[in-house]
Amino acid sequence: MSITVIKYDVRYDVLEWWLGQQFGPQMTADGYQVWTATPIAAGHSSWWSVTAPREITHDETNEMKQRSLPPKRRPFGAKKK
Repeated sequence: MSITVIKYDVRYDVLEWWLGQQFGPQMTADGYQVWTATPIAAGHSSWWSVTAPREITHDETNEMKQRSLPPKRRPFGAKKK
């Protein structure tokens, strides 16, 4: 198991989805934890200590950060194609 600290604005739902995609369910059928995500800074719920089967890379953290951004708004009056 490896511990990675994620210091970016990554929402928990995005982190949980990504960990599930990479490592599967949080718990095995036998009740063993595969991964955990724990907030580490009071008032900063987007700072996480993640325990997982391998270290999370910088590129993967950036991907989660991008997925956590709100969707871009179209300018007023712009039409969908």
